[in-house]
Amino acid sequence: MKTALQVAAGILLAAFVIGAMRLLIFQAELEFVTDQFRQMTASMPVPQPKAPPSVTGYKRGWIPGRELKNCMGNSNELNEAVLKCGSSYYQQVPVWSDGVVV
Repeated sequence: MKTALQVAAGILLAAFVIGAMRLLIFQAELEFVTDQFRQMTASMPVPQPKAPPSVTGYKRGWIPGRELKNCMGNSNELNEAVLKCGSSYYQQVPVWSDGVVV
């Protein structure tokens, strides 16, 4: 009976040692993968947020005039909007830092 208990204890001890070794191997592999990931991400550039566009200058845009009958439409009123529509003029158009002209 004593030998059976000793054999069982030896098997349990061997299983415990094997399990502990597997845990150590897993821990080493996990540290290796973690180090590899850190090295890989350290060399990657960090994206910088874009600055909002700002007005860098103005461009003069020529607005051609139209005939008064086209500007007046159905009404026969001469007001400021109709006169502006009928005459040609320059308009200041902002130029943005991202190259967009509105």
